[in-house]
Amino acid sequence: MAALRNLQKKLFKFSEGLNAAGVTLMLLMTILTVIDIIARALFNSPLPGTYELIEYGMVIVLSFAMGYTQVIRGHIDIDSLVNLFPKKINGIFTRIADFLALIYFGAIAWQTCVKGISEMGYKTASAALLIVKYPFYFITAFGFAVITLIVLTQLILKDPER
Repeated sequence: MAALRNLQKKLFKFSEGLNAAGVTLMLLMTILTVIDIIARALFNSPLPGTYELIEYGMVIVLSFAMGYTQVIRGHIDIDSLVNLFPKKINGIFTRIADFLALIYFGAIAWQTCVKGISEMGYKTASAALLIVKYPFYFITAFGFAVITLIVLTQLILKDPER
């Protein structure tokens, strides 16, 4: 169990780093949006491809934030219903929810990776900047693989309730 606890700590730290990268990217996207708005207002000429860059950036931001959100147990709970039950039953509900999350996030990681492999063959690209799409499928799959591992360690180690 000590090795698994150590792995969990490393996963938690790694997810913090991914989240920080996502926050930094969000800041860059905000700056890009402000520059685009200023260019439209002053020069009547938007920056080409801004919409696509923001769209692809959001994929990265969301994928990188998911794991850290699980670490801090920040995902949506149905507190009003669950809090009506005793603490022991709340723990059972938490384990069931974590198990379902494990299956759900694992399936998303797997299927997104499958879609990325498929897109590699097609070499589909964005309309304006011609950015190929398949790397973003793999980034998304990676983010969901991280959250899957986090949920797995939380389930096995019976982390504190939410």
